[in-house]
Amino acid sequence: MPEKSKSQKQEREELTLTFKPSARRRTASQPGELNQLPVMNLMIILIPVLLAQSAAVKLALHEVNLPTGGAAGGGTATEEVQKEEEQLSLTVNITRQGFDIISAFGREKTNGPIVPLMDEEYDYVTLNEKLMGIKKQIGKSGIHFVDAGNVIVMGEPGIKYDVIVQVMDAAKWGEDEERGRISLFPGILLSPGKVQVQ
Repeated sequence: MPEKSKSQKQEREELTLTFKPSARRRTASQPGELNQLPVMNLMIILIPVLLAQSAAVKLALHEVNLPTGGAAGGGTATEEVQKEEEQLSLTVNITRQGFDIISAFGREKTNGPIVPLMDEEYDYVTLNEKLMGIKKQIGKSGIHFVDAGNVIVMGEPGIKYDVIVQVMDAAKWGEDEERGRISLFPGILLSPGKVQVQ
């Protein structure tokens, strides 16, 4: 019996030694330095990637000539020479009913705008076709217009900026028979107000 109780006692001691907390746990943990290397590595990778992406984004910019205010009767010699040459004076009026196109060739005889709204939306495709027709008419006429590559874009007050940009896109580029891109009227002049059509 005593041997048995001794073995039980030894087993208890062995069990307490087995589950004894380690000496490491008793020592107070000291705060270590923050490892900033992973964050720096991430920045070193991200900066070139972001720069490459920003270089890949191309902004669509329209070069626009704004009207300049000048004193009456202050014309120079170059302006007088231009008056003697033919002026196309191509103008696209943006109205709430559609687009009106006026040029040296005149204006189509319609009761409303030349390119009316379609389902209460502006018809940029028809506008582009009309401007391409004027471009062909310039070539067939044989007249040398000083402002053959220019268009004046005018709009009523309250016309959205997006409509003006779409009109500029329609006036700048067209497609030929082979679906190639051709330049129509790249010189765009923004002008306030609306031309009175008679």
